[in-house]
Amino acid sequence: MADGWIKLHRKMLDSAIWNNHELTRFWFYCLMKATHKPHKQTVGFRAIQLQPGEFVFGRKSASRGTGISEQTIRTCVKVLKTNLQLTTKTTSNITVLTICNWNDYQRCDNDDQPANQPEINHLPTTCQPLANHLPTTNKNAKNAKNAKEETIKSKPKRSSRFTPPTQEEVQARITEKGYSIDAEAFIAHYEGNGWMTGRNQVKSWKACLTTWSKNDFDRQKPKQPELVNYNPKAVFRAGNR
Repeated sequence: MADGWIKLHRKMLDSAIWNNHELTRFWFYCLMKATHKPHKQTVGFRAIQLQPGEFVFGRKSASRGTGISEQTIRTCVKVLKTNLQLTTKTTSNITVLTICNWNDYQRCDNDDQPANQPEINHLPTTCQPLANHLPTTNKNAKNAKNAKEETIKSKPKRSSRFTPPTQEEVQARITEKGYSIDAEAFIAHYEGNGWMTGRNQVKSWKACLTTWSKNDFDRQKPKQPELVNYNPKAVFRAGNR
């Protein structure tokens, strides 16, 4: 079992399990423990027929072989089964672990093939086509990003061009705000200026209406009478002349 080699791809660096060192270590352990050709293995008094990608699995032996606790080994198996990277089959207290799609990515046409020969599509994969075992979370994130971009593209763009209001719209706004101004006079004033305030195009006629109302209120304020300084002595002198 110590002889031979397994195939790995640099895409393993992008795999979801790569950032978990214990999970990666256990996965490599499984790849190296799996048999590369059919053979029988005797366990106790039973002969177990193993196919390529299978090996007799035990948590205690896996813990000794990897230096990982049995509890963590149990968690690793659960995660890899969820990811459809491996399956387990237990009969009569003997568990056989199977690497999914072993023949597609670990098959060797020549058992004596040198380990440095270039290989294509040799990343350990799952039991279903998942883009060579790349994490599905990356796919989901990419799909969500694409959906968001499509939503943004489909939204109608707001027009930056100013549209003058109708007299009815202005009157409705006046009624809503309780202004006491003439809608017709307001529209006539701004239409005469080309809906310009100084040298700038009006952006919000509602803001102009608020300013118009404030200025109209200031114009309607009663003016305070001017106070005249009263000097009794000056009046007395003027009366004695």
